[in-house]
Amino acid sequence: MEQGNVDATNNYAYLLYYGLGISPDQVRGVSLWKQAAALGQPEAHFHLGDAALTGVGTRADTAEAVGRYRAPLHLLSSRTIPSMACGQRCKECAS
Repeated sequence: MEQGNVDATNNYAYLLYYGLGISPDQVRGVSLWKQAAALGQPEAHFHLGDAALTGVGTRADTAEAVGRYRAPLHLLSSRTIPSMACGQRCKECAS
């Protein structure tokens, strides 16, 4: 999937999750965010963190939320700022 399509998926998930202009469907929104996140869309990770923290559209899971909030740091450190790391000794930031 091209980056534009990944971004569009993230944006559509947002509209679904919050019911902006369409009937809300939090479960489907979370599903689409997972697809976008799996393809490296950093904002999708943030939204998944919020969903996991609140338990809306998915089960509440604080550890999952923290992991989702940290995921964009891994994306940045591996793509654009090699010297930046999330502060944890994880394999994503070790390289």
